Amino acid sequence: MNNEAIIKKSKKWWCWLLVIALIIIAAIAGYSYGRISSSTGATKVTPNVVIQDFGNLPPDIFPTDFPFEVGTLLTESTKTTFKEPGGTIQARVVYISKKTMQENATKFLNYLNEKGWTIINNTNNGGIYSLYAQKDRKAIICVMKYDEAGGGLMVEINYLIIK
Repeated sequence: MNNEAIIKKSKKWWCWLLVIALIIIAAIAGYSYGRISSSTGATKVTPNVVIQDFGNLPPDIFPTDFPFEVGTLLTESTKTTFKEPGGTIQARVVYISKKTMQENATKFLNYLNEKGWTIINNTNNGGIYSLYAQKDRKAIICVMKYDEAGGGLMVEINYLIIK
């Protein structure tokens, strides 16, 4: 195995490790949100985490020019702020798309490339599409899969700002 192949494998391994770490962060945020949610109020606070629910609007830190699908309603829209030093701010939106997975993937890739993002991971494996891009101290993770209940294509987009 030559040095170039070893470097490519090493980069690929680090990319997957980073994607897994970000998924774990998202899972912890979701778990924290579930633990602290109550029937009233749009903002949930714990000593280290603040979660805001934005209803049918994208969170205030989400890129305003992001290519959402016109005519769809957000089924989830939250902003999670991890208060610890060096913490992360995560904006998460989920919606059901009327377009195909490929149409959405093309739209997201075009947007990210036009805005100067670096595509780290772009895979479609087992009916789950995953896209991970970075720019400066920001990341966008897009995951798409068909809703098992037949509701359409579920699109989840996480926008992270790493302090």
